[in-house]
Amino acid sequence: MSDSKLLHLLNAVLDTHHQLRAYSTAGLLKCIRDTSHDFGEAYGKVRNWWWGSHSQSLQRGYYAMMRKRQAKHDAFRRHVVQDFSLQRSTLPPRRVWDLYSNRVLPLVVLANSDTSSHDLPDRLWTVSHSWVPEADRDLVWTPINGRQWPVPVPRATTLEHVRVELLNMGAEYVWLDVLCLRQRGRAADEAQRTEEWKTDIPTIGHIYQGQPFRRPCITYFNGLGLPLDTSQPTLTSDRHWFSRVWTLQESLTTWLPGGLTGEALPDGDTFFAQLQAFPSLTLTSDDRLVRELMARHCTNELDRIAGLAYFLRCVSLPLYNAAMPVEHAWELLLKHASPAWRSSLLLRYPVDTPFAPYPSWKGYGASGPVLSATSVDSSLWLAEQSQLNTADPGRYYHFEATFGPYQILCSGGQPTSRRRFKLDFCKDNVPIFSVSPLRMHGVILQDALYWLVRVSGDSSAYWVATEVVAMHADEVTSDAVKWAVLEVSYRADDWVEEYIRCFRRKIIYLPGVEARLRTKYAEQYMAAYKQMTTDGKQFIIY
Repeated sequence: MSDSKLLHLLNAVLDTHHQLRAYSTAGLLKCIRDTSHDFGEAYGKVRNWWWGSHSQSLQRGYYAMMRKRQAKHDAFRRHVVQDFSLQRSTLPPRRVWDLYSNRVLPLVVLANSDTSSHDLPDRLWTVSHSWVPEADRDLVWTPINGRQWPVPVPRATTLEHVRVELLNMGAEYVWLDVLCLRQRGRAADEAQRTEEWKTDIPTIGHIYQGQPFRRPCITYFNGLGLPLDTSQPTLTSDRHWFSRVWTLQESLTTWLPGGLTGEALPDGDTFFAQLQAFPSLTLTSDDRLVRELMARHCTNELDRIAGLAYFLRCVSLPLYNAAMPVEHAWELLLKHASPAWRSSLLLRYPVDTPFAPYPSWKGYGASGPVLSATSVDSSLWLAEQSQLNTADPGRYYHFEATFGPYQILCSGGQPTSRRRFKLDFCKDNVPIFSVSPLRMHGVILQDALYWLVRVSGDSSAYWVATEVVAMHADEVTSDAVKWAVLEVSYRADDWVEEYIRCFRRKIIYLPGVEARLRTKYAEQYMAAYKQMTTDGKQFIIY
């Protein structure tokens, strides 16, 4: 396309009268032609800057400014990645769909887009949708995204239909995953898709939930562009929007329904009551959120972990790697979670792997917490901050009051979770004091010696039974194997604080493999652990 024809089209569409003889206009047109695939892309890039009383001065510096903004955006994305982690979870999207030009464009075309800001442009709407079965969708090569990848579209609709509906609702720029998040396509592009997904998948939640909060989200519950169907068979389908993992982080109070046809909605009251409850789930307790995540369907179990990562409000995040084993991804997420959340995980959840200080991903989702759902006055820190950006599991510590060493004996036979029982804390088999725990999980060997780590909750206290396997030279730091956690009343904890000498220490919990190698009681532990799991229990006094 010649400069004169491009200028004529831009003037016609934007109702302006710029002349080709102006040096700034000629230079701008050349830049547009050099960086655009077609007129739609050219129009989308300049339409915010082409008209107005300052258009000539804007034109002179427009492409210099755009290049500077794009370079800043690219540099920001490079610097925010360190080895295996993303240093900021509030990453803006790479691309947006400009509905006026009907082209996917870089985010920087929006006048108020700033990659360094945690806020998103207020004109950026989002689209949330469920995915129909693969047999019911087509892969469409379209100029909308420059034919960079085939766009998955339900066979019963078109992208043009979706665009018209969004325009009628008042949208101008939207983020829609099938257009703005690189999809699988040409084999030659797979390396680029994999690289983009490392940062783009973990930060999808921010695109929907990030400020300003008033940005609308157009929601297609039965598939992109498809009519809204609220009948019970549809609502209970595992393909429905209500049933998918990813849509939980796309649940907003500013949603607008897509696919309205004007017809009466069957079971509409049930549908809207269920929908109204979803945004509150994102603000609820971790336990309820986890139950909801685990109950939903996903294509890849890693998607569930990535969804949880967003709701944990991590400042940093592990990079997404679809080939990574699920348990490895879980280990990496723990390093980025808050110290308070990690502490709650260590204290309240039973382990499902011998010697592990916290549950596996499978165990975390399957069992739920054993101890009370109280807030915990403790922070479990990463032992070495340099571990954050590596692909290795982390080691964690906290500073807490400790007392011991004690044998922990149980008189009166093997206890059960259905009745209260008493534990005797002994020195040389002589009882010093006794406690009836409210609840507990883990393994206690009656011939082992334990240091107890005291942690306060808001309605009870926790004692972590640990085996100290090494004391560091500072005589404050110790390497420890976690054996069990006892929840006790504040009355019992206060008695210990008053009458038992306590030492404030830095306790470093060893990961499972290392703990098994360094404990003095590996065989006894394994025998007890096997018995506990065979009996279907969550604790054992052996």
